[in-house]
Amino acid sequence: MKSVITEIRRQRNALKRYSVFIDSEYAFSLDEMTLVRLRLTEGQAIDAEGIQEIVVADNESKAFDAALRYLKVRDRSTSEIRKRLGEKGYDEQAVTYTVNRLAELGYVDDTRFAQSWIRRAMGQQPMGRRKLESDLLQKGIDRSIVEEMVSSSLDDAAERELAMVLARQKTRNRGSGFADNPAERRRLELLLRRRGFDWEIVQSVIREVCEGTE
Repeated sequence: MKSVITEIRRQRNALKRYSVFIDSEYAFSLDEMTLVRLRLTEGQAIDAEGIQEIVVADNESKAFDAALRYLKVRDRSTSEIRKRLGEKGYDEQAVTYTVNRLAELGYVDDTRFAQSWIRRAMGQQPMGRRKLESDLLQKGIDRSIVEEMVSSSLDDAAERELAMVLARQKTRNRGSGFADNPAERRRLELLLRRRGFDWEIVQSVIREVCEGTE
């Protein structure tokens, strides 16, 4: 037997949420977007399945709003949003709905995120491709996107130049003794490797720095 939505009342303390009464008794609340999305009206017949559909849709709407708030701070990857919503207790259906909707609206784009993140990271400190790739993979960006974006942003020559900039910064005040100090060379080598520079580039840069300080 079906029930009837007898009243839809705007809440006083939350103007974008509505209280829904079924058979003259309060049943649940939902937001304006869900109300419009499901085309709910007073006098509409509804059964248990319909009520469950409303509850699910409202949860999806709440997850979407939570994601929008999360995006206000900075751009996010799809994986970051999924993780955040999961931590907030939203179920997989609500999370999937949200990330798909955000992608449709252009609010989330992992390729754009990767490009932006690479520019910001390289602007903060010199780093090589391995470090860039590792950090983006940790943020949940698909490997194919990571490899394409890093390769297009940093070729071999540019990576070597960045490594040289970093090496010169670290050896600027070391004087001629750097070339004859194995411990100093080892520290520089480890630093360059931690910053993600390729082994061959590291060795080439250290040789050039040594030649310049002899």
